[in-house]
Amino acid sequence: MSDTTSPHNDCTSEKNVIEVRYEKKDNPGMVSSIVGCIMAVLGILTLGVVFCPIALVCAIIGLINATSAEESNSLGINMLAWILTIIGFVTSPVLLGIIGLSAL
Repeated sequence: MSDTTSPHNDCTSEKNVIEVRYEKKDNPGMVSSIVGCIMAVLGILTLGVVFCPIALVCAIIGLINATSAEESNSLGINMLAWILTIIGFVTSPVLLGIIGLSAL
């Protein structure tokens, strides 16, 4: 009779396992900065009374998140959100009247 247990036919053979890890790169403040930019542009083009205060809140949240994590990409987008929000406030006569600068 032949021996069925040969050294080449081992059940405990090693398997090659490739481990793949996905690292999500966090950009704190990026989402709120982009939302602030969108709201500011909507405030410039449509109802500034509605969209500019939302853009201001998003820009403040984005600035806090981006400066705490020292992310330059988020800070750049956030500065754009601030500039667009200021333009939205300046081009809205209702908002200028609310803050008392309607005489300018």
